[in-house]
Formats: sequence, structure tokens, C-alpha cells
Amino acid sequence: MSCATWVHNFIMHRLHDKKLIDDAAILEVIHSTSNVITQRGFDEGGGPNFNPYALGFA
Repeated sequence: MSCATWVHNFIMHRLHDKKLIDDAAILEVIHSTSNVITQRGFDEGGGPNFNPYALGFA
């Protein structure tokens, strides 16, 4: 994942660990991050097949 995505994910998980945000908020973060870092297969159409946000999970 890109640096900005990683930092956001790290911060949000720390807030959750410290009970500063609830379970619903962290689930929303996980859902949003999953949508951002989804990497399409090389044979799928619809635009570029390279997602820079997915690098850390590849």
C-alpha cells in the first residue's frame, strides 16, 4: 500500500486500540481501504491494471 494509505490505516488502528473510535468506525476503515487497494487481474478490462495503493499487499 502506498505511504499515505499505510499511515492512515496505522493511525486508525491505533485509535481503535486506544478505544478512541468504536468497532463500527474501524470496520468502515477496513471496508474503505479494501476498496482502495483492490488490484484487478491482468486480464480484466476497465482501465489500467496497476494500482499503486496495492503495492504493500502484493
